[in-house]
Amino acid sequence: MEQKELEKIFIKINSKYDSYFNKSSIFLNLKEFFETHPTKVNTKVRTNRGSYKIVEEGDIKFVLRKYKRGGFIRHFIKDLFFLPYPFSIKESRSYIEYDVLNYLYLNNVNVPEPLYAVYYKKNKMFYMAYISTKYIDGSINFLEYLYSSYDKERAEEIAFLAGVEVSKMIKLNVMHVDLHAGNILFNPKEKKVFLIDFDKAFRFKGELPFYKDLMVNRLVNRFFKSSLRHNFSNTLVKNFKDGLGKFL
Repeated sequence: MEQKELEKIFIKINSKYDSYFNKSSIFLNLKEFFETHPTKVNTKVRTNRGSYKIVEEGDIKFVLRKYKRGGFIRHFIKDLFFLPYPFSIKESRSYIEYDVLNYLYLNNVNVPEPLYAVYYKKNKMFYMAYISTKYIDGSINFLEYLYSSYDKERAEEIAFLAGVEVSKMIKLNVMHVDLHAGNILFNPKEKKVFLIDFDKAFRFKGELPFYKDLMVNRLVNRFFKSSLRHNFSNTLVKNFKDGLGKFL
């Protein structure tokens, strides 16, 4: 990525971090991302479709994630997305995820604090997207934890706390479309669970109980299918559902 391509980059920065980031510093982070090999998600314990780097800038440690394609199309187009029309960063996947994360974070749901969203105009048809979120120190990926010699009681506690956070999320009319153990982090020191990877998440309208029930059932089914695929105990699903009842 050359300096002349700065004009192709559009950025939304969290106002709290204006003194840490600007277009030039973010450009340098992206340049490093292109020139080095980002961490790739383990193919067995798959947490999301993106690849990421953990970066330290001043006294802030953050995750910079690049959006990747999923499904069959990923064999042909790995990291390019069709330009929204009319052209606007607000229509990009990174900005939408940033907006959802910021909304949840400000309303006390345990999610990573978003720092900035990047929309890079590759050409007249496609764009690339990146998002940066604050690094959660001391966190354990729930799926990776379940593949280790895990403690059964702690796993059940994590599932319950995940359900609590999801219930807070749904109460705020937000839907996570890909909830599974790989998108849950646990901080054992603070005994907190964090929900991650809100790509394609959306805020839905309406207060009708049946609509929220539909969202709950969809999430429970997604979590249940994930547990079946990895041969995890059904108790985890029960604890997850118990946590869901906390605020709904």
